[in-house]
This record gives sequence, structure tokens and C-alpha cells, in this order.
Amino acid sequence: MVVLDQSAPPDLVVAASARAMWRERLAGLPYVMPAVLVIIAVMSYPFLYCIYLSFRATPSYTTETHFAGLANYGTVLNDPVFLNSLLITVTWTIGSTVFDILLGMGAALLVNQLTWFRGPIRAALMLPYIVGYVIASYAWLWLYQAEYGLINELLTSWGVLAHPISLLSSLIWALPAVILVNIWKTAPFAMIMFLAGLQSIPEQTVMAAELDGASKTRVFFEIKLPYLRRVIIITSVVMTLQNFNTFTIPYIMTSGGPLNHTEIVSNYIYNDAFTNLDFGGAAAASVVVMIILMVFAVLYVGSLNRRQPGVV
Repeated sequence: MVVLDQSAPPDLVVAASARAMWRERLAGLPYVMPAVLVIIAVMSYPFLYCIYLSFRATPSYTTETHFAGLANYGTVLNDPVFLNSLLITVTWTIGSTVFDILLGMGAALLVNQLTWFRGPIRAALMLPYIVGYVIASYAWLWLYQAEYGLINELLTSWGVLAHPISLLSSLIWALPAVILVNIWKTAPFAMIMFLAGLQSIPEQTVMAAELDGASKTRVFFEIKLPYLRRVIIITSVVMTLQNFNTFTIPYIMTSGGPLNHTEIVSNYIYNDAFTNLDFGGAAAASVVVMIILMVFAVLYVGSLNRRQPGVV
């Protein structure tokens, strides 16, 4: 900690304080710089090559490319399939993230109040997140199967359905069905984040409010929720980016069908590159998605700098 001479002129005190603050901020830089340089070295080439390729025409009948300007971007932005996949991706991301946050918060509040078997219950709730995406996708494919799947069997035996239906072949239910699988897979991550945030709240503050007669609902909304604000924002950012970039679940379960109703943008880029062999168009679509995510991340993370009144 730097001690400043308060007898010095005010402008010198301010300048010295600013220098001390920057020294404290940069003190840890030498420790993280090697890892940062490795990440930059590993990621810079594919990142720059993707941008370079987005301005090139890549016909499938030859390995040669030539400069195409903004033609790839024009083709992608005027492609109704891409625009539809972008809309589906936004629906997928919002639906998954909102329920991830709600279910994760509910599970965290439940686990945080337990006094017995907290560890085993927490481990059981984490199982979906531990299971691999491929295994989870094929397991839910069996559960959704129309003729002998467990979900159809239960719904028909309970009288909810008159006869089994193929959820993944339905234009109405296919997207909600795969979103449900994604929520089941990713919500435990939000639970762990919120559980860590809840356990960092000072117990004295909560106990003082309860002694003053505050209900559990009021304690949650007026004490716990303000303390969890930053955790909620960070978790929302992470979950949004993760859900937006999801590939495995919809690709394995529906391959974008039926009639592109579950084709998210990552599946579109994959098909454009490796099925249509249009690598320039796929690179342009990737750059468009990257720009969208960068704008979102900047706006969202910027809200972290807004200080909540009464919360340090």
C-alpha cells in the first residue's frame, strides 16, 4: 500500500495517487502475460485466416481462391436460410439462458438451505453438466423416440397424449424439445455459480434482517439479489455465449430439421463449409456471428461497471 504525503500540493497528490493505482492494477500482469501470449498465439492464426477467407471466393472445383470483396457477406446477409438460422439461434439462446438462470437460481437456493446431504444432492444435480454432449444427445434421442421412448410412454399412459408423437419431427415441438435438452445440460453450471455467490453473502446481514422480522422473500429480493447482481451478469454472459455457440445437441438430434426449424447458426456454418464446400461464405457467416457476439459482450459486460446502490 502506498502512503501519500498529504502536505504536498493537491495536483501532485492526485498524480501520485493515479500512478499508484495503475501500479497496483498492473502488478499481476507479469504473472498472466505468459498465458495471454500463448492464447493469442494459438487463436490469432485461425481468427485472422477466417477474416481473410471471408473476402475470398472458394469454388469447390479448385483449391485456388481469388479476391471477392464483400460478395460473400452480401450472399450471406441476403440468404433467407442464414437469417432464419440466426432467428432460431436467438430464440434458442434466449430460451435456454432464461431457464438456465431461473432453474440454476432455484436449485442454488434449495441446496444452500440444506443442512443434510448437501454434498450428494449437489453432486447429483451436477450430473447433467458432467455428461458429455454426445452422450446426452443420444440419450434424449431415445427418450423422445415416438414408438418406444420413455417420454411418449409416460404421456400416453397418463392420458396426456392419445397416441405417441414424434417430437423431433414436429414443426411445432422440435425446437422446444432440443431447447429442453440444452437447458437440462447447462443449468447445473448456473446453479454452481449462484451457489458460490450465495455462500459469499455475509451471514450477519441476513441474520440481522431476519431478526428485524423480514420475510424470506424480502431478504432474497433486498439483500441476496443485490449481492448476486455481478454473479448473475457474469453467469448470463457466459451462458449466453455458450448457448449461442452450441453445435452438438441440435446437430445430433435433428441435423437442423425438420425443414430447418432447428438449424442454429453454428449448424448453418458447418453445413455451408463441409456440405456445400463454400468456405468463403462460411467464413463470412462466422465473422458476422463474431461481430454480433462482440457487440453483445461489450454492452453486457459494461453493465458490470454500474455500481448497485448499497452494494460494494
